[in-house]
Amino acid sequence: MKTSSAMELMITGLEREEKREEYRTPKRWILSRLEGKKYGSVEFCNGHGKGVPVVTLEYLGWRYGTGRKVAVIHMGRILSKINDQVELPAPDQKS
Repeated sequence: MKTSSAMELMITGLEREEKREEYRTPKRWILSRLEGKKYGSVEFCNGHGKGVPVVTLEYLGWRYGTGRKVAVIHMGRILSKINDQVELPAPDQKS
């Protein structure tokens, strides 16, 4: 399955060490998974079902941003990628 452009931005941003935060609308579902919880890692999936691209990231915590209108998830390094079809540039070819 082809990775979406949003997932590509997350993965390439992490690989290039340019993106360390992911933003989510702070609805009850996401807050129930963040508030008062400690994780070593989190998974982001590109869709649902078998064979979808999944990236596992080091979880560094979260906070509210912009007047509690957004949940900001702090991410560390990529721990694993499954079914990922993002082609990453060589380390010396950063744009």
